[in-house]
Amino acid sequence: MVLVQYIKGPSMLQLMPEQLPQLVRQHIFRKMLDLESSIFEKDVDLVDLAPRNTILIRTGEDRPEVVLIDFGDTQFRCDRDYWDGEGSKMFQGQYISPLLRWKGGPPPGFESWVDWEWDSWLLKEFADTERTITPEMRKHWARGRRSIGGNA
Repeated sequence: MVLVQYIKGPSMLQLMPEQLPQLVRQHIFRKMLDLESSIFEKDVDLVDLAPRNTILIRTGEDRPEVVLIDFGDTQFRCDRDYWDGEGSKMFQGQYISPLLRWKGGPPPGFESWVDWEWDSWLLKEFADTERTITPEMRKHWARGRRSIGGNA
């Protein structure tokens, strides 16, 4: 784990979304949700996912790399205080498709970056993850939650 490292690139808070083509912004969200989902699979809930904590590293092309920073408010899904009782220990160490966790809109704070129909884009972009979704997952996320515990 890298505790301190300088990441050269602007945060999404420093950028004006309308100055980037829609395809570039969609690429950024694909990368961001892939990364966040991978972290969540490791039982880490980034409750402070925000434009100020999302750094874009320019690669010389229209496909910037995405780096998430500031894990200070992170919640660990193995922590007893994380659970609300009904979902205790559910889905630990399992990949949860963005089709479930991010249906209904982008992460809070990123709305100005999205000028497309979110759910249809999400379905198209993450169709390959559909096979990972179990009936239990569908039931749990049918409530519109993005997390598992009561703190989400």
